[in-house]
Amino acid sequence: MMSEDQQPDKAKEPSAEVKTENESVETEWIPGEQLELIRIPPPTIWPATLALGTTGIAFGVVTHWILSLAGLFLFLLGAAGWIEDMRKDVLQ
Repeated sequence: MMSEDQQPDKAKEPSAEVKTENESVETEWIPGEQLELIRIPPPTIWPATLALGTTGIAFGVVTHWILSLAGLFLFLLGAAGWIEDMRKDVLQ
C-alpha cells in the first residue's frame, strides 16, 4: 500500500472536465508534450463587404445593370481588403 507522500499528486496536473447531461469528457496535459496554439484572426468587415457585393451583383442581374456594377465594385473592394488583411496577419 502506498503512503500519502508516494501517491501521485493530481492537483499539479492541469486538466479540464466538461460535463453535460449525457456524458463527461476529460482532458489531461501530458508532461513533455508540446501544446498546439490555435490562432484566430481578428474580426473584420471584409467578409460582409464581399457578401454585400455578391448580393448586389445578383440583384443587378434581375433589375438593372447599375446595381451589378455597384455590386462588382463592393465585391472587388471586399476581396482586396480581405486579402490584404490576411497578408498582414501572415507577415506578423
